[in-house]
Amino acid sequence: MRAFLLAAGQGRRLLPYTKDIPKALLKVDEKEGLTIIEHQVMQLKRAGIDEIYVVIGYKGEKIKSILKENVCYIENPKFDITNSIYSVYLALPYMQDEVLILNADVLFHIRILELLLSFEEDAVISVDSSSVLDEETMKVAVNGNKVIDIRKDLEPGIAYGENLGLVKFRGKALEVLKLCVQDLISKGEVNRWFPAAFRSFIKLSPLYYVDVCGYPWIEIDFPEDLERARREVFPKIN
Repeated sequence: MRAFLLAAGQGRRLLPYTKDIPKALLKVDEKEGLTIIEHQVMQLKRAGIDEIYVVIGYKGEKIKSILKENVCYIENPKFDITNSIYSVYLALPYMQDEVLILNADVLFHIRILELLLSFEEDAVISVDSSSVLDEETMKVAVNGNKVIDIRKDLEPGIAYGENLGLVKFRGKALEVLKLCVQDLISKGEVNRWFPAAFRSFIKLSPLYYVDVCGYPWIEIDFPEDLERARREVFPKIN
């Protein structure tokens, strides 16, 4: 299995913290100096995943200086005018057999990763049914054990929970996902979030979910997320 970390963005909503570094390099453990992406790599290796690719863009050389040759790098030269869907598109040639794709701004408990990896179906995303859903939340609607919709503007009343940004695809499902990503890019949809591909995918193939309710995690988008990550979430994870 290969893991792909999407770390090309600056994280403008986290300014001034990200003035000189990408948000993947924000420190979640200030005492030890541990960054978000270092913690992700540690968790992946704990789970037995050694083939790790990082899509870099803004201040990418700084990520290289931290992770060094422990991972492979894919450069997104258009990071300032594209979004995560384009970073995934650039990584498609390296995706084969079975892959894990995750946003490089998510701090998560190892058990979340283990649940995702142990799920038997070929296409699965992680969802937290206990999340407070607001306008910034990537909301997920389900029917039984399958995802039927995923978008930020989904009505909270019909949403099951929040998408974490950790997903697994393999086999034929991975090939379908690739086609969905390529189709969006061919239409010029380079500034979309990666989950836009899931909305195309579910029209062609079943997409399942695993509920990670009860396990600590946080997506770090705003300064208050960073403070909460340091104060509450990382101590629980660690």
